[in-house]
Amino acid sequence: FISNPQEEQKLTSSRHQRRMAEAILQGVGEYFSTSPPPGTLLAKLAPRNHVISRGETLGWIAQRYQVSLTSLRSANNLSGDHIRVGQVLQIPET
Repeated sequence: FISNPQEEQKLTSSRHQRRMAEAILQGVGEYFSTSPPPGTLLAKLAPRNHVISRGETLGWIAQRYQVSLTSLRSANNLSGDHIRVGQVLQIPET
């Protein structure tokens, strides 16, 4: 709903319509790239991270995200099980 006559007039311009469409497309694209809906391809392809909390182990983290311990180590260039609180791990795709 537009009550401003000047703004209403702009809507008849193809140039203005194109600029509005591009702005809407950019906004929607940015929204979905940062907040992909669960269950969508975007959500599946989005990188997942996990910040390690006290008491967590690599085995527990692997189990939580349903990935193998080997793939979790590989995704984070870890040779052993040593992790530290606050460390950010990349969770590989399943």
